[in-house]
Amino acid sequence: MDTKSETVRKTNKIALINVRVFDGQVIREPGTVVIDGELIGTDSEGAEVIDGKGGILLPGLIDAHIHLENEDTLRQMSKFGITTGLDMATWPPSKLNNLRNRVGMTDIRSP
Repeated sequence: MDTKSETVRKTNKIALINVRVFDGQVIREPGTVVIDGELIGTDSEGAEVIDGKGGILLPGLIDAHIHLENEDTLRQMSKFGITTGLDMATWPPSKLNNLRNRVGMTDIRSP
């Protein structure tokens, strides 16, 4: 796992500077996006600053066909910007049961 992702943040407020936001239709000019818990805004006071170096910031992606084998599968998905996956009946069911109700797991459903 990437050591940067394991670093504990000093604040929940993050300012992503120098990012080009893709809103589903247009890639905007470089700007700043501030994430403060569940809120997204522009007030960067007190935020941890991360320079996007002109990269594109886009919403989480959806993978409509996954087989959720284990936590490594979730890490890979996250690494590539996939925040939602539709599991296509991973077998055996015990693989999914091992992941359910773990800290950080919002919801795991499978046919």
